[in-house]
Amino acid sequence: MKKNPNGEGSSIRERRQKTPTRERFHELAREYQNLKRKVQELEDEVTVLHSDKIETEIVIELLTQERDEAIAHRDIAIRERGDLAFRLVNPQNQSSSSTPMVDAITNRKTTKMPDAPMFSDGKKVRFETWETVIRQKLEANADHYPLPVHRKLYVQSRCEGKAQLHFAPRMSSDSSNAYVDAEDMIVHLKTVFANPNRRAEAYTAYHKLIMTPKDHFTDFLAEFMQLAEEAAVIEENRKRDLYSKLPYLLQSQVMWAVNQD
Repeated sequence: MKKNPNGEGSSIRERRQKTPTRERFHELAREYQNLKRKVQELEDEVTVLHSDKIETEIVIELLTQERDEAIAHRDIAIRERGDLAFRLVNPQNQSSSSTPMVDAITNRKTTKMPDAPMFSDGKKVRFETWETVIRQKLEANADHYPLPVHRKLYVQSRCEGKAQLHFAPRMSSDSSNAYVDAEDMIVHLKTVFANPNRRAEAYTAYHKLIMTPKDHFTDFLAEFMQLAEEAAVIEENRKRDLYSKLPYLLQSQVMWAVNQD
């Protein structure tokens, strides 16, 4: 072929030389399939490793709970042993309220629990969460707040913004509808900020909840348990519901726990 002034003949030959032969094409296709297979094998290995990681997290969680329970039982046993030793050493003082050591033991206050979070309008902290925490606080540290005025002041101190505005008219002692105790204040806020549709919403979210391979099991389990409580799911159904929401590989590893029922 003669080369024309524009060099088209040379260009065609160059393109033909660069075009891979049929053998080379098949070789590239085989290499592609091999690489694709290796990628799939690596992805499968990652899935298995992630499943093993989740299983390990479950074991760690269970062992942590057992450890905490053992520590709690140990502390109780130590306190009981100390009380018993004191009674054995000082039997004559058990009925005497004037002994300083006995008075110290009798009047010893409970360990102060962490304060409830600040509550304003239910956006940053949901009312249901705040109510649970503040009730637990008042119950656990009842000896710190023996009088209604103490409990009312504590509840007021854990509120701000809109919640404080709702309190203000009834906090005065000369109010025509003054709060009698902290319970009145909590109930008042409940009528204002509690979500009446919370159970229905939790029920819907509970049934939509599915664990993906990227989720951490402990985070997923915490959300599952919270939604189960809020939706009032009966205990008998929770284990099988949890099983159905797990990834396939993890299901096969926890099948024994489900079959124990």
